[in-house]
Amino acid sequence: MADVVEQVPPEDQSPAQGRGLFDGYEMYRTPTDAEYRNVLTSGLVVLDTNVLLNLYRYTAQARADFLSVLHALQPNLWIPERVIDEFWNSREGVLRNPRRTAETLKQLDSQRSNALTQINQWAKLASLSSDDTATMVKTLRTAFDSIRDTIEEHEDDQVSSFAQDTNSDSLLGELEPILDGRVGPRLNEDEYQRLIDEGKRRLEAEIAPGFCDVKAKGLDGAVGDYLVWEQLLQQASIVRRDVLIVTAENKPDWWRMERGELRGPHPHLINELRERAGVQLFMLQPNRLLDYAKAALQISVHEGSSESVARVNSSLADEGDLPTGGWNAGAISELLTRLDREAPVQAAAIRQAAKQGGYISRDDVYELGEYDPERRQLKGFTRPIKRIVQELRDRGVIPEEALDVLGTRYDHEKFGWASGFTLTEELVPLLLV
Repeated sequence: MADVVEQVPPEDQSPAQGRGLFDGYEMYRTPTDAEYRNVLTSGLVVLDTNVLLNLYRYTAQARADFLSVLHALQPNLWIPERVIDEFWNSREGVLRNPRRTAETLKQLDSQRSNALTQINQWAKLASLSSDDTATMVKTLRTAFDSIRDTIEEHEDDQVSSFAQDTNSDSLLGELEPILDGRVGPRLNEDEYQRLIDEGKRRLEAEIAPGFCDVKAKGLDGAVGDYLVWEQLLQQASIVRRDVLIVTAENKPDWWRMERGELRGPHPHLINELRERAGVQLFMLQPNRLLDYAKAALQISVHEGSSESVARVNSSLADEGDLPTGGWNAGAISELLTRLDREAPVQAAAIRQAAKQGGYISRDDVYELGEYDPERRQLKGFTRPIKRIVQELRDRGVIPEEALDVLGTRYDHEKFGWASGFTLTEELVPLLLV
């Protein structure tokens, strides 16, 4: 009988050399509490710009708890220089109205006025007695006044003074020692321009991060996320430590999402960090940082602070998801009032574009402005609109993510000549009210 030859699998088919369930699919694996504890205590903890700015929006207790966590994390903190640049550029705009109280009160006053008008008109049609009408009006006024008083009681009046004098800003006083020596280097001119070009290429190809901001900010504004990411990649490649990003972002250019829920970092970010630095990527929203730090770092966090931080994140996220692109009737009214005074042709063009379904042609603009079509290209036509829109952002009248109002279409046959202007579709319903 012939000897039986034992079949030995080829080396590359040996079970010891095979792949595992999560190999190549690490983005689907939920981190354990132990892994979060490890990255908090020995990893690189990176704060996004919105985390620093939102400290101005938190309640005093939530702010104090968050700063306690940052104090404990200080040896592991690392902040990309781009984050600090964005913080200083946006800080005063946040300080003018950190909780958007002025905007909220203005909208409430407008709604109260509208409600009173509706009640009085209905009372006349229903032949309601003057006494009954007065009772309804009093009830409405009392309700609105009560709500207004509650909002004003929760406003932090001290914050508005911080813009005039950084020495009076207690938050800066807390952050300065925490971030001392924890901010990355500034990019040199050549590298900065190279990364800007690469960032725009990635945005056009919808490569994470930042591509979700292109519609609202354009390529120039949206490229900032890539600069933050690239500076993070460079630092991680040097220190070779796992990275935890703390961010209030909730869009799919940073996160892997399922049915609107955040599941983990965007797969491209996980893979790129592993390829560039050989380390893992973790991400947490600020409220979850409080939850994990409380256990991992043995820090006292007051009950309710995490929920308070989450409410701020949720409120700002809801503004970014508004069907009206971050605008409201009051903000549109202020924009048009300013344009009527400073750029009346642009104001008329916006109104006419809304009536025409969101578009106004070059010929229509020439007619509105009584321009000579042979001598004017309409270059810079949207400039006064953009200037005022940015002022509204800076004052907190509209969120930083609010969409631009009017875009330019160009005639391919006559490059450089505007063929017309497109109104941001989300604004059309507001302009037709």
